[in-house]
Amino acid sequence: MKHNLIFNTVRSQKLVHWNQSGDCCQWNGVACNKGRVIGLDLSEEFITGGLDNSSLFNLQYLQNLNLAHNDFRSSIPSKFGLLTNLRYLNLSNAGFQGKIPIEIAHLAKLSTLDMSASFTSQHTLKLQKPNIGMLLQNLTELTELYLDGVKAP
Repeated sequence: MKHNLIFNTVRSQKLVHWNQSGDCCQWNGVACNKGRVIGLDLSEEFITGGLDNSSLFNLQYLQNLNLAHNDFRSSIPSKFGLLTNLRYLNLSNAGFQGKIPIEIAHLAKLSTLDMSASFTSQHTLKLQKPNIGMLLQNLTELTELYLDGVKAP
C-alpha cells in the first residue's frame, strides 16, 4: 500500500518506516486482530495526491481508518463504499475536495464519521446529491458526525 501513496519522507513518522519484509501488524499506525488489518492511522503523514489506485480498499476487515490532516488534493474516492466494516472514519482536514460520494452511505456500521475541514481551507467538500438525508439514511449506527466546513446548498 505504501508504494501507491505519495508522501513526504522527511516529515513522515509512520509510512517511512514501513517495509515489505516485516509483519505489517507490527508497523506504527496499523492495528490487527488475528492477523487481519482492522485499523489504520495515517493521520499527519503528509500524504498528497489521490487514493484511486490504492490497495487500501482491499482491506475488507478494516474497522478504523484515520486519514486526517493530510493533503490529498483530490475528491473522496467512491471506493470508500467497499470498506463495509468501517466503524470509524476520519477524513478531517485531509485535503479532499468536491462532492461527498453517495457510497459513504453504504458504510452502515459507522459510528463516527468526520469529514470536517477548517473554514479557511482551500479544499472544500460539498454535500449535494447526496444531501444530508440521503447520506445518513443507512448510517443507523452513527453516534458522532462532524461536517464543520462542509458546504451544503
